[in-house]
Amino acid sequence: DAEAQRPGEDEVACATRLFERVIVDYPRAFDVVAADALYARSNFFNLIIKHRKDIITVLKDNRRDLLKDANSFFEAKEPEHIFMRGDTKIQAWDIDQFLSWPGVIKSVRVIKTKEIKKPIRRQINGNLEEQPISSWTWVTTLSPVRAHTQASIEMAIHVGQLKIKDLMN
Repeated sequence: DAEAQRPGEDEVACATRLFERVIVDYPRAFDVVAADALYARSNFFNLIIKHRKDIITVLKDNRRDLLKDANSFFEAKEPEHIFMRGDTKIQAWDIDQFLSWPGVIKSVRVIKTKEIKKPIRRQINGNLEEQPISSWTWVTTLSPVRAHTQASIEMAIHVGQLKIKDLMN
């Protein structure tokens, strides 16, 4: 389905209208809404939650309190999950039951990843050296029981890789 963006409104307002229409016509067509950081807003999360669906979005500085709280937990411990995705090693931290997002009607879960390319051998000293390539943080209402850490990460990464041309084909 599609929804035209009206003059003066942002993408989230348009997506809200689309969601409200789709959920009435196709209530069982999907279980999870996956979106970019722009959608990490309490009113959008609450809309999804009220319809008994889950949501996962990128978490950036626009949710400073939640990100700060999560990072304080992540810094204090080693990654809980390590797995390979192609030739990239993924280190993951996963913490559930955050209540530090004012306005959201349910606790949320925060997942952080650090992606590391296959180690390379340095010519100068012959040492193997890992090369961090990116770090991501997501916020979701998905419980660890419904979607374990790796499944949640794969879902989030897949959405991040979608391109407009993919949607048009």
